[in-house]
Amino acid sequence: MRGSRGRDYPDARYCSVCGYVGCCDGAKGHHMISHFQETGHAIIKPVGQDEDWMWCYVDEVYVTV
Repeated sequence: MRGSRGRDYPDARYCSVCGYVGCCDGAKGHHMISHFQETGHAIIKPVGQDEDWMWCYVDEVYVTV
């Protein structure tokens, strides 16, 4: 995603348990994997994208819905 200042931003993901929103694992901050490690919330979904999938950190697998 390209922001208003011409910067590239990573895709956002949200936690299906609590709604926390963070950067995808390919981003510098690794926000979603850190959230999983801190909380145990294992299922994430894409934000604002026309995609029907989830990722499970425990099983390390994509699930399509």
